[in-house]
Amino acid sequence: MVGGIENRGESMPKTRKNHPPSLKAKVAVEAIKAHKTSAQIAQMFGVHPTQVGGWKKQALAGLIDVFGHGREQVRQQADTDKDELYKQIGQLKVEFSKKELASSLENRRQWIDPTHSRLTIQQQCELLSVPRSTYYHQPLPESAENLRLLRKLDELYLKCPFYGSRKMAVVLRANRKRTQRLMRLLGIEAR
Repeated sequence: MVGGIENRGESMPKTRKNHPPSLKAKVAVEAIKAHKTSAQIAQMFGVHPTQVGGWKKQALAGLIDVFGHGREQVRQQADTDKDELYKQIGQLKVEFSKKELASSLENRRQWIDPTHSRLTIQQQCELLSVPRSTYYHQPLPESAENLRLLRKLDELYLKCPFYGSRKMAVVLRANRKRTQRLMRLLGIEAR
């Protein structure tokens, strides 16, 4: 009787030992060498003899994969990784070409020479894939109100860089979409 409670051969449940893979590998190598019996190996490493036999079987089964199917799995994994990388490269190329196309439209517009003796403006626009309306378009300068808002946005951003477009719009008493456009124009965003 222990502490007023009778102990009828019941003991506390034992927790399982989790052996590290490095220990298992050492035990398996010793077992494969067969210089000692499994009982001697078990005593040497402080494990149960049945574990020695089990880990030896696991190691021998794993060796087949290392020298046989392991190479194929590594090759398949490499092919999968390569395909994924090519997919990412392709996606980046598409994104880059979209950005390049958007920025190069202005460059191509500047290449058009209205005084060219042999090619008309229409022909030059077709060759450069620039719409004629884009060539003739004259963008309007920013209004005085937008310039005032840009200056205030810049000052406010220096004071409070954590303000987003919503808070900036409230402080400036301006439309949020307009504030967002002007923030993009300045290249600022909340931190």
